[in-house]
This record gives sequence, C-alpha cells and structure tokens, in this order.
Amino acid sequence: MDILSRILIGLVIAAVGVAVVFYSQGIVDFFGDVEWADRHLGSSQFFYKLVGVCITLIGFLVMTDLWNTFLAATVGKILFR
Repeated sequence: MDILSRILIGLVIAAVGVAVVFYSQGIVDFFGDVEWADRHLGSSQFFYKLVGVCITLIGFLVMTDLWNTFLAATVGKILFR
C-alpha cells in the first residue's frame, strides 16, 4: 500500500473513532445499553468512548504504518514465545 492511501485510510479510521467518542450518547440511544458495560464499567456511554479511543488508536497505527510493529510487540510476544 502506498503512503497516500495508507494515510487516507488511517485518517478515515481515526475520524470514525473520534465520531464514536463525540456521539457516544447518540450511539447508546440507537443501539441501546450494553448490560456488561453497565455492570462493570458504570455506563454504556463510557464503554462506547473506550471503543472510540481504541478505533482512533488503530487509525493512527495504520496511518503511521506501525500496525505490524505494534502487534509484534504486544500480541506477538504472547503468542510466539
């Protein structure tokens, strides 16, 4: 994948994550409450905000081409000892 498409795809993914963070109440209204999140995290809105931050992080990893390095440093050490 060339640099321009990688940056554009990463920006789109990061923008979706930011939108999930900003519109978390609307997402809760549309999809409903997540019972697990209400029990363990306090609210479904906080859960959706955490999901949005994770999506934004993934977008920046894709944009900077650090996705493979991140996976190798975290999950790779667990799975491939």
